[in-house]
Amino acid sequence: MPTGRPLSPQITVLQAKPAGAPAAANLAVRAPAPPPVFRPLVRQQPLQAKMGAPRTVPLARVVAPVVQLKKGAPKWSDGRKAARKAEMDAEHDMLWRERALTTEIVPSDEVFFQEYLAKRKIPRTAYRGDGRNVNAGSLAAYVRTGVLPKPGAPDITFAGVVDHTHSNSSPGGMVSTTSQRQGAIDWAVDDHRYGLVFEFLVSDYIDVNSVLSQRNFRNRYHGQYELLIPRAIYMSEVKGVSLYQTGGVLVASISYP
Repeated sequence: MPTGRPLSPQITVLQAKPAGAPAAANLAVRAPAPPPVFRPLVRQQPLQAKMGAPRTVPLARVVAPVVQLKKGAPKWSDGRKAARKAEMDAEHDMLWRERALTTEIVPSDEVFFQEYLAKRKIPRTAYRGDGRNVNAGSLAAYVRTGVLPKPGAPDITFAGVVDHTHSNSSPGGMVSTTSQRQGAIDWAVDDHRYGLVFEFLVSDYIDVNSVLSQRNFRNRYHGQYELLIPRAIYMSEVKGVSLYQTGGVLVASISYP
């Protein structure tokens, strides 16, 4: 049976191998296959041309839809809207001018103050000076302990802070401190031969200068840089105690971790 052996993609030679016959005499050549038909390359049309120009999305679909009140929901009357606008305008005008009298306190001041109290604050170093009943041996006899707030009904309000700056006395329920060491030293040895200066690290405080300035309220004792602590100061917050004598001379000190 003849066998086929491809010589090229177009010519195939069939070869029979009878006994004793020369190989060249038994060659049969098959006609070549027709050449492939080459078609001219047609440039493909862009996809955009096939699908048409892109649609332009109306702007109304891009902008977030206006939230509409449900049917039957309460709506502000024109009178209520006008009253609210008048309140906002009045507060805007009020904050543009400095206030000084307690009679000028408005409800929005208290709202601001309560939001201020609720915020987390960065821990700060505070100082407190005390020269009452202090002598040369007071530091050696000192036992680390917390500081209780001033007795009396607590008045931890914006009005209470303003009243405090008017009277220069600690309001009930708070401990008065300062952010300036030198101010605490001067207070400790004022009219005293010796005085103790306590150092605290607190994260719950009222920065009087900051609170009053944000509401454009005059602070009569701005130079005191007062930090009011609206509670007792814990023993763990006491970080050091120093003994000073007249003239602000440091005698000795103790530090706590």
